[in-house]
Amino acid sequence: MKFSIFSVVAVLLCCVASLTAQVSLQATTLSLGQPYTITLAGGPNGGTVYFAIDQDVRPYYVASLGCMIDLAMSPKVYIFPKTQLDAVGGVAVTLVMANDPAQVGQHAYLQAVTLDPTSGSARSSNLVTVGVHPALVTAQPVTNLALGNDQVMPAAFSFMSFPFYGGSYTSAHVSSNGRITFTGGLPLAIETSANHLADEPSIAVLWDDLDPSSGGTVDYSEDPAGAWARIAWTNVPQFGTADSNTATCTLFSNGDITMDYGTVALGDCISGISPGLNASAATPMDLSTNDWRVLHGAIYEVFPLGFDLAGSTLTFHPVTTAHYALVVN
Repeated sequence: MKFSIFSVVAVLLCCVASLTAQVSLQATTLSLGQPYTITLAGGPNGGTVYFAIDQDVRPYYVASLGCMIDLAMSPKVYIFPKTQLDAVGGVAVTLVMANDPAQVGQHAYLQAVTLDPTSGSARSSNLVTVGVHPALVTAQPVTNLALGNDQVMPAAFSFMSFPFYGGSYTSAHVSSNGRITFTGGLPLAIETSANHLADEPSIAVLWDDLDPSSGGTVDYSEDPAGAWARIAWTNVPQFGTADSNTATCTLFSNGDITMDYGTVALGDCISGISPGLNASAATPMDLSTNDWRVLHGAIYEVFPLGFDLAGSTLTFHPVTTAHYALVVN
C-alpha cells in the first residue's frame, strides 16, 4: 500500500474525533490482490465523506487543536478524496488490495468523517480493524479423503513444500477429528492442551471427536502452481450426534496458514497451531480478539463451553521459525 496525508482532512478528523460515533462503517476482509469493500451508512443525505486508513492506531494528540484522534495519522496513513453520499446517507467503495506478501499479517484501521451540506456539521464513524490475509484460494478439483471415524490419512503435496516452525514438509496427515499433523499421525479423538503441546507439530483446525463416516466430507485440494494446499471439513458431525461443523484450512507455500470457519455447532474443541514435541510451554489464549499479535511458540484456544469463532478467519503468518503473527477477522 502507498500512504499519504492530506492535511486539511487530518484537521477535519481531529476536530470531530471527540464526537460519539454516529455513522456506521464496515469493511470486508482484506486479501492480497482481491477487491474489498468499505461501506458507510447513517451519514447525512447527499452529504460527503472522507475515508481514512492507517496502519497505526495509537491515539494521537494534536497540541494545536487540543484534541485526540483515533487514527494515529502515522506516515502510513492514506486518506481518500472526498466521496459523495447517496440520498439516504450511504455509500460503498470497492478497491483492490495490493498483491504484496509483505502486508500479510498487518492490520489496517479505518475511520470516516461525514459532512452535512445543509448544516456544515461533521460526524465521525466507528473505528474498524481489518487484517491483511493471503490471496483468496481459487477453487480447484477436490479429492474426497473418505475418512472414517477416528481415522488419519496422509496427503502428499505434489507441487510445494510447507514451512512450519522451522521444518519443511512435503506431506501432512489429515485427521477426521479436525486436525493436521506433520511427521506422523494419530487420530487423538480427545483434545487436550497436553497433547497439543507434546505430540508432533500440528494444526488444530477444529479438533474434536468428529465423525465423517456419519455425514459430511473431508476434502483435499492443491494449487497446480504450488502456492497452496487446502483441507476442508464440510458438514461433519461430532461422534454420536447429528450436528454439522464446517472449517477449512489453507496452507500456503510461504508458511501462511488460514482457518476459515463456517457453521460450527460443537460445544468444545481446540483450535490453533503447535510446534509439538514439548518445544513450547504456551498456555491457552483467547483467539477471538481482533488485534494483530506476534506470539512465540504454540498459539491456541481451548473451547470448553462453545465455539465463538464461527464465521471468522484466523491467519497465522510466520515472522521467525518460532514466532507467528496472528490476525483474526
